Amino acid sequence: MEEESDAEEQGFQFFECSFLEFIRYPEKKKAWLEKFYKNVVEDFKKSSRNLLETYFTLDDLRAAIKKHVSSDLNTLANSLTEQITIALCWNKMGHLKNLASCGNVRLSDFKAWAMEMQVEESTIAAAYDERQLFVHVCEGLKYPSSRERLGREPKTYEELFQVCQEESYSGNCQLSQIEKYAEDEWRALYTEAHKPLVMPISPHQVIEAAQARSIQVTEESFLQVYRYDKKLKLVRNACRIPDCPHYLILHRNFNQHISVERERSNFPHALHLMSHDLSDQSVEAVVQEVATCSQAGRQKRRKPSPIEPSSLDPLCDEIQVLLQEYKKDSGEV
Repeated sequence: MEEESDAEEQGFQFFECSFLEFIRYPEKKKAWLEKFYKNVVEDFKKSSRNLLETYFTLDDLRAAIKKHVSSDLNTLANSLTEQITIALCWNKMGHLKNLASCGNVRLSDFKAWAMEMQVEESTIAAAYDERQLFVHVCEGLKYPSSRERLGREPKTYEELFQVCQEESYSGNCQLSQIEKYAEDEWRALYTEAHKPLVMPISPHQVIEAAQARSIQVTEESFLQVYRYDKKLKLVRNACRIPDCPHYLILHRNFNQHISVERERSNFPHALHLMSHDLSDQSVEAVVQEVATCSQAGRQKRRKPSPIEPSSLDPLCDEIQVLLQEYKKDSGEV
């Protein structure tokens, strides 16, 4: 049975193409692309070291990985070309009636032959029409057997072009997955670093910590460098988390950096304000007030929905410390 099958194979099946399975079988193409994309991400991570340290915001990360991926895709065509080899299947050549007819035949050779045979120019032009060649190539790659091709109605150029567009869209979706993979890792690093609650800090403490990080600031220049909230004792234009690699480093897009943690559904909006104003009350009282989100949504920001008070239970110990700090400032302790 195998010999009969081989004898029936025609056209494209007389060639061995290292990349043909990639074209014909979607699952193999997907596996190959996923491996390629994974390597792209790994290379990106190596060049970036710690993602959180290198990229201050998600937008910075997205722009960098898009540039990196685009650069790699520019070399993908060359990479594929190097991997593709096309050779005659000599074990199948014996089935040809005239072995001498084997050889390389270029499209230009057919055109020259047609002209010698005085085929009408309009017929030649129609045969070499770009859209017609597109159809022949697509059909030939998908149906290597001439019996398959001749026994069916070929798809139109528009139908095949739609398929190519869908393949392109699929590739873009996979690129989005690459960005998501890197983004998830950045978020994980960010979340781990920003677990602690921000504590009040005096100008002197800010200056000491900043100078330890080689940030140029003195008592004289402090208010020119940092936006400082004297009431809540918070820096308003730099990250306030000691474990974050961007701690006290000035960034013009600081709000984008802190906006990530505000995406949480149980983020305690106005926690420091409530802790300051209710410093003479209990942790439970602060939690209940913060959960209502009554003081959030100021400065034309969207007012968040109330949250479940129990979702703030993990912060209770730190809120207790926060209350003690604000009590000291009010002279109650």
